[in-house]
Amino acid sequence: MGTLGTVLLAEDRQDDVLLIQKAIERAGFQNPISVVPDGRETINYLKGEDIYADRETFPFPILLILDLNMPGINGLQVLKWLRSQPQMAHLPVVVLTASPYQKDMQQVYELGANSFLVKSSDFEEFAAKIKEMGDFWLARAQVPGAVLPPELPPSPPAGPTLPGGSSPLGAA
Repeated sequence: MGTLGTVLLAEDRQDDVLLIQKAIERAGFQNPISVVPDGRETINYLKGEDIYADRETFPFPILLILDLNMPGINGLQVLKWLRSQPQMAHLPVVVLTASPYQKDMQQVYELGANSFLVKSSDFEEFAAKIKEMGDFWLARAQVPGAVLPPELPPSPPAGPTLPGGSSPLGAA
C-alpha cells in the first residue's frame, strides 16, 4: 500500500506516539516510523547529524508528522527551519496538534505545512483522520525528491572555457 518509505514522527508525548502508531497500523500502512521527541532531534534527524548520521538506520523520511507543542525547539520553529532548506523543500509536512486555533492553523500554512490536523480525544475519529492522511500522503501523493536523501546534487563539471574566461556555450 503506497511507498514504504519512513515516516518521521516528531512528538514529545509518549501516549500520543502510541496512539498515532496504532492508528497508522490499523489503517494498514506498513511504513516504518521513526520517532523523535523534540524539535532539536527532528532537525538532527532531517540533517542526518549526530546519532542520525547513518542513513541506512535513519533514512530520510517520505513524510514528517509534526507536533506543534514540543519542548525546546517547537514545531513552528522546525517548520520554519525546514522550509528554509532548499534540498528538503518537497518533504510533505502534516502538522498534527491539539491546538484548534485558527491563528495556529494560519501560521502553520504560512510557514509551508502541507496539512493541519487537530488531534481528537475519540480514538475512532482520530484513527479515521490518520487513515485519510495516510491514504493521501503515503498511498497517492507523488512528491518530487521524496525518496531521495536531502543532498544537494553535485555541481556539473566545469565546461571548456575560451580565452578570457567565457564559455563556448554562452552565459549560464
